[in-house]
Amino acid sequence: MVNLHLPKRAHPIAFLVVLGACGDDDTSSTTSHNPDGTANSAPVIDGTPSTEAAVGVPYEFVPNAIDADEDVLTFAVDNRPVWATFSPTTGRISGTPMTSHAGIYGNIVVSVSDGKAARNLDAFSITVTPTGADGSVTLSWQAPTSNTDGTALTNLAGYRVHYGTAPGNYTESLQLADQTLTSVVIENLAPARWYFAVKAYNSAGIESDFSDSVNKLIE
Repeated sequence: MVNLHLPKRAHPIAFLVVLGACGDDDTSSTTSHNPDGTANSAPVIDGTPSTEAAVGVPYEFVPNAIDADEDVLTFAVDNRPVWATFSPTTGRISGTPMTSHAGIYGNIVVSVSDGKAARNLDAFSITVTPTGADGSVTLSWQAPTSNTDGTALTNLAGYRVHYGTAPGNYTESLQLADQTLTSVVIENLAPARWYFAVKAYNSAGIESDFSDSVNKLIE
């Protein structure tokens, strides 16, 4: 049993320095009928989604859909990007991709149904790219020297830097497996206010609590 505990709090970070600143297609519409025997009109959907998204910049696409019979319409999506949300009542795809989401999200298909027939847009892709205004931040801290019980810390192994765009909600992390490091440069930060906190850990994998949080606005 390991009885060594890291400090409840790592020493606060000393400072932050900014170093730099589609047309519609039928795929499933078949002849159908209403309960009274009359022919059902399949819904119509159109719209041209943007195929480009930038890190840190909100993305949104809402298709246009109508139904001649005025039936209630329900939307669905295949291959939704992990950084986006989808509304089944409006077909709205929206979200703000972060640095870790850079890449291509392909074969996205938005469809609409009136409960009897369905139609969908052509499959499309969204390419998430870093913005030209990405910034860098330098974090520095003082290394801990003792455990919470007051004994000397002799097996410090490294640090984990956590950061995100909401206080206490750290969606990104960086491990520094070197106990001698007391600073790090974090690059490619999209325009936003970023929040940072550091944890120390020892050779047994025991972590300290978060250090005090600091933040910086990247413009």
